Amino acid sequence: TVTGVQTCALPICYGTGYERVDLAAARRRGIMVTHGADANAPDVAELAMGILLASTRRIVRADKMIRRGEWTKRIPNRFGAIAGMTGGRLGILGLGAIGMEVAKRAKGFDLEIGYCNRSRRSDVDYRYFPNVMELATWCDYLMVSLRSDSSNKHIINKDVLKALGPRGHFVNISRGWAVSEADLADALRNNVIEGAALD
Repeated sequence: TVTGVQTCALPICYGTGYERVDLAAARRRGIMVTHGADANAPDVAELAMGILLASTRRIVRADKMIRRGEWTKRIPNRFGAIAGMTGGRLGILGLGAIGMEVAKRAKGFDLEIGYCNRSRRSDVDYRYFPNVMELATWCDYLMVSLRSDSSNKHIINKDVLKALGPRGHFVNISRGWAVSEADLADALRNNVIEGAALD
């Protein structure tokens, strides 16, 4: 107590998970631990759509080209064919609070939405896929918004990226360990997929 007022420790994790927090130790000491849950879902969803656009429209590459002064050079088909997102298919791996916010925004781009979750949601009419391979095979853009843990480490690997295909774009707004960095680098280097954007 401090001047007769009882105090308690309440660690708060900014985000949606409890990574690097020893929950058992906190429990033994009577310390409550909480997290941000859905607090930042709209902000993350906005960033997710922004980096998806940056990847599909080559915005970062074009910005670098302009800054290098190369905009004066006439190079036909400089970035290759760029397909608009309208009418494309967005696959969301993890349709939790953030995934739902992404889906809401994706409707504005006339994207067809599919998702893979631990279980089918009864509150949405988006197309459901029971596993990530089926989702990746179906979609043009694969967005990972999982609450990553040991059960889904490297869930995005060379097989999933190959299924996404040479016109596919991969977006990770989840923890880094959800994707095999080596497999992703190899997929980009060898044109297994067209682009990637990482938060």
